[in-house]
This record gives sequence, structure tokens and C-alpha cells, in this order.
Amino acid sequence: MNYDDFKTMAVYLMQKGKQKILAMERYVDYLIESKTTDEELISNTFNKLLDLAFNDYDRVKPIYYKLLNYTRHINEDVSEYYGNFIIDFFETPEVGINEPTKEYVITKKDAVK
Repeated sequence: MNYDDFKTMAVYLMQKGKQKILAMERYVDYLIESKTTDEELISNTFNKLLDLAFNDYDRVKPIYYKLLNYTRHINEDVSEYYGNFIIDFFETPEVGINEPTKEYVITKKDAVK
């Protein structure tokens, strides 16, 4: 495989990743609009978002937090679990998440071990 082949493959994978993120954003919007309460379905959606976050965290983060906000009203434990998970893997523990525009704000001190 030469450089041009590698570059073509990388661009293709990045485009596919963006498409998957956009599809997940639409899916999360659908879950919220349809007032889905199926915790297994919601957990599977969180897991898919986490998979995508390893590729492009900045694009996945607002979608993930939108789902956290929604899930908090359905099951606080599920929301707390996935909120703590994203902090442990993607956020700086000293800073945590502190975005005043978000309804769901969790910091490292809130995390339950």
C-alpha cells in the first residue's frame, strides 16, 4: 500500500465516521422525540456513541450529552453511569464538564466509584 492508497482509505474512513455520527444524531433525536423509555435501547445507543467518540469525540460529545439529559428524566442511575463513563475516558478529571449551556452538568466530584 502506498501513501496515496493510505490517504484515500483514511479519507474514506473519516467520511464514513461523519456519516455514522450524523445518523446517530438523528437517531438520538428520534429517541427523544418519540419519548423512548426502553433502557436497553438507550444503553445500546450510548455504547454506539462511545464507539464513535473514540474517533471524533468533539462531534459526538453534544449528541451524547443530549441523550444524557433525556435519560436523566427516565432513569437517574443509567444517566449517572454513562455520565461517569464519559468523564473517566474522555474528560480531564481536574476540569470535568462544566458547560453552563447544557442542562446536564457533571463533574468528577459527582462521579460515584
